[in-house]
Amino acid sequence: MAELSRRKLLAAAPLITPLAVGMVAASLPDPSAPHPDAHLLQLGAGFDAALSYWVEAEDALDAAHALFHTTMLARPADATNTEALLRIREETGLTAAREAARATASACDHFSDQMHDEPAQTLDGVLVKLRAIAFHLGQTREMRYPWHEMSKDGRLYLSLTRDVESMAAATGGRNV
Repeated sequence: MAELSRRKLLAAAPLITPLAVGMVAASLPDPSAPHPDAHLLQLGAGFDAALSYWVEAEDALDAAHALFHTTMLARPADATNTEALLRIREETGLTAAREAARATASACDHFSDQMHDEPAQTLDGVLVKLRAIAFHLGQTREMRYPWHEMSKDGRLYLSLTRDVESMAAATGGRNV
């Protein structure tokens, strides 16, 4: 076995440093290479756009529901009249708001349905799927609530998402 001495290490240092730098550089992702989750990120961008419309539609639906119930309280005789109920739904915007909420939810489904067979290869890809899961579990709107008003599921989901976001930020999102 060769004896390692300080002199031999110092003599070899000019060779070791470029070799070590080369090994480290080879282990880093190629910045010009396409992102491993490019398609999933594209689906996520579409999903996020649809989701923003869905949140707006759900807020409008909440407002229409409130107006409908206020109107019904002012007209108790109409509560048993089917024609009057349908007319009040139209007048208060409830029917249109329901249709908009359904249409935007379908748009979200369109993108999330395509994510099923797309395995996430990076933390960025995992985050895309977490956003879709939140939508399907009904957590999307709850994320706007203060922590103490969230359900246990909502708090756990938010905690998990923050953990993955932190890991993605620390690793540049490309490592799983």
